[in-house]
Amino acid sequence: MNNASRRKQKNSLVALIKRRLLVVVCLLTFALLFNFLVSIYDSNSQHNLGGQKIALQEVQNGILIAMINQETDLRGYIATNNPAFLASFKSGRSQYLLPVQHLKDQAQGSDFGGTNITLAQVEARANDWYNTYAEVQIGNLQAGRLAAARSQSIVAAGKALFDKFRASVEQLQQAVDHDLNNVQQRVEAINLVALVCGVVLSGIAIFILWQTFIRFARVLLEELNILKTTTNELGSGDLSAHVQELTYDELNELGQTFNTVAEDLQRRQSVFKDRDIQESVLQLNAILASSLDFETLTQEFLNKILVLNDLQLVALYLYDPEQKLLKLAAAQGLDYREAQQEFKLGEGVVG
Repeated sequence: MNNASRRKQKNSLVALIKRRLLVVVCLLTFALLFNFLVSIYDSNSQHNLGGQKIALQEVQNGILIAMINQETDLRGYIATNNPAFLASFKSGRSQYLLPVQHLKDQAQGSDFGGTNITLAQVEARANDWYNTYAEVQIGNLQAGRLAAARSQSIVAAGKALFDKFRASVEQLQQAVDHDLNNVQQRVEAINLVALVCGVVLSGIAIFILWQTFIRFARVLLEELNILKTTTNELGSGDLSAHVQELTYDELNELGQTFNTVAEDLQRRQSVFKDRDIQESVLQLNAILASSLDFETLTQEFLNKILVLNDLQLVALYLYDPEQKLLKLAAAQGLDYREAQQEFKLGEGVVG
């Protein structure tokens, strides 16, 4: 019953290795798939980020160029009072508003918080120049106040406002670069985390594989040594040697096969031994019946015993009931006179 209970708790070595290898393969496959997906994400992120950088740079250039064109048209209109410059100036306003809206569309989300704040400052500086200087100058020219429009102080004030706008555009460039760098760092951090996760998963898989190999080698070596020891004992003639219950089914089945073979040999040996004893008894009976001379009978009897039992010396003691002693009747292989002549009952091995 105990053996049956223990066998129910045994595990298949092959099944254990299969389970461990399946776990290792799953981990490695997941790590490879994970790294592959992260690589695709990184490639797409880098591509999108590169395209976004170019788009933002073009939009910023468009804002600055549109404002410079407006400022140039306004100066030309002030200097010449030519309506063509005024028409170009008014069309330039829409050329400025369009890239501003594009920049707002490109910089949506929390990643571009600094860009949106700085863009609001750019719009404020542009509107300040447009409302407090450009519109006023156009009104002066259209009202015929050429001297006021061409006043150095007013022109200097307009230039100062436009310089503030230029400074805000430079700040916008810095804010855009800063936000893009933050996005780049976040993508790189994600890639680093993914790389670490992939390495950790691969390390776990390798560790499990190594532990499986070590356990397999240790158990296999221990139980093969048990089998080797038992087979050596069986080979030396000790048929009572048996293989103990082994840990895993496959090796235990092999060990139980050895036990079955040993038990069968032991059973056959017992049968042959009984047969040999019967043959020896028959031969001794034949000797006893062959002659009536006691000395001849004892000598032939002892010689036969020496041959049958592969002995080198033998002594025959007969019991004397009157003296209650075992007395030496014959000896073979040793000097009769040197052998102990009699034994009391219970004395020594013979007694």
